[in-house]
Amino acid sequence: MIKKTLIVSTILGTSLTLSANSASAGGASSIEQEIANLKKKIEILSEKIDDRKSSVNAKNISFASSDGSFKADFGGKIQIDTAFFNDDIGDNPDSTRIRRAELQLSGKYNDWGYKFKINTSGDSSPIIDDAYLQYKLSKTSSIQLGQFKEPIVMDYLTSSSDTLFMERATVKDAFSPGRSVGLAYKYHTDNLLINAGVFGNNTDTASSDDEGYALTARAVYSNDFDGNLLHIGAAGSYRSPDQATKTARFRSRPETSFGNRLVDTGSISNVDETVIYGLELAAQNGPLSFQSEYLISDTETSTTDYNFNGYYAQISYIFTGETKSYKSSKGTFTKVKPESEFSRNGGTGAWEAALRYSGLDLNDNSISGGELQNYTLGLNWYPNEKVRLMANYIITDTDDDNPTTSDESPQIFSLRAAMDF
Repeated sequence: MIKKTLIVSTILGTSLTLSANSASAGGASSIEQEIANLKKKIEILSEKIDDRKSSVNAKNISFASSDGSFKADFGGKIQIDTAFFNDDIGDNPDSTRIRRAELQLSGKYNDWGYKFKINTSGDSSPIIDDAYLQYKLSKTSSIQLGQFKEPIVMDYLTSSSDTLFMERATVKDAFSPGRSVGLAYKYHTDNLLINAGVFGNNTDTASSDDEGYALTARAVYSNDFDGNLLHIGAAGSYRSPDQATKTARFRSRPETSFGNRLVDTGSISNVDETVIYGLELAAQNGPLSFQSEYLISDTETSTTDYNFNGYYAQISYIFTGETKSYKSSKGTFTKVKPESEFSRNGGTGAWEAALRYSGLDLNDNSISGGELQNYTLGLNWYPNEKVRLMANYIITDTDDDNPTTSDESPQIFSLRAAMDF
């Protein structure tokens, strides 16, 4: 606004000088014409200045037009992890890595929205996470085309910036299809969310024959009863495999991005279809929150059906009294925003303690993929709404009949420093 005022003032000053000169040379009529021309130029320039707006706010760097028709937001995140293993049988080396380094651009033009995000994880090359267009059908509905998360597994649909623990529960590793290229419809109100779509492969997955496809949907009911939030959800995914391979595989690490996978079905051949079902239950009362899921995967082959399942339940309490936000449009919780930000001049930030128990059973018929149970203790410190420091202590156990990691019970202590921008 100051810049605009200075520009306009300069032009006005120039106009007065030119008007004075014109008065000496051409009389009153030419002065009036000159002033009219200059006023028109000022109006045009003022409109151009108004149409170009940029700002830096607490969330990201934004560029927008004055009428709100165009908007572009730039952001990203950095997550730095380290893990220390108390090994039981297998050898899991202590390690440090860049867990995520992401950059994203998102925004809209009129009723069209867009998002593009690239991510580097560990030693991998940059990959495309999200790349999609979205069209707003109404205030409560939209369609989305491109690559994005399939709507199943609440823990996975929660942003890695907002998850309660450093890594998601084992059911996500085993059963979540992740991101795929597809077309989806979304409807949401304050209490109801419906999201369904048809999907192909991830953009990084190539197939020498017809690629697989999936039909995935999720429905969530949520309500706030006098400050007590209740979330109930259900999701399902019908999946037809790539015709070139016709395989499926389910496996998981013990809720850490480091070390060995402790349960693994191996490649299941001659798969006709896989159906995944999921149930969600979550609740919140002030600084206390709870979240749980139960998932079943039913894989049908030309000779046998295999049924696997997994679950988790997690609870957290914020000692400094804050309450987590809940996004009804996504059906997920977000991270804590401290009421008193930490600084050298005072402030404590927000402190949160968490506990999770999870189980995964990948044994059925002739497949002995193993059983895995995890107990995870977590402590999160939020100096401000953009920075989070995390500590997780994980106790794991596999079953005695697991053929590859029989009765493996490593303990893991892991740390993370993370920042969003």
